[in-house]
Amino acid sequence: VSKQAKEFLEYISEEPLIDVQQDNPHLYEHVEALATVLRLRQQLKSLRAYLFSCRASVAEDLRRRYAP
Repeated sequence: VSKQAKEFLEYISEEPLIDVQQDNPHLYEHVEALATVLRLRQQLKSLRAYLFSCRASVAEDLRRRYAP
């Protein structure tokens, strides 16, 4: 692989290439790992909404407890 191609592949390596929800939403019903990831993402979205609705002191307390 050329240096330029390698750099490009490294650059996009963390980017999603396929939007499963758009291309084949029924795949979540057949692939347990995808269903798990979808469920975790939904839980994270809910947690994010909760944290942003908390008072700053509550959010900071959670950050101190669980941030690396």
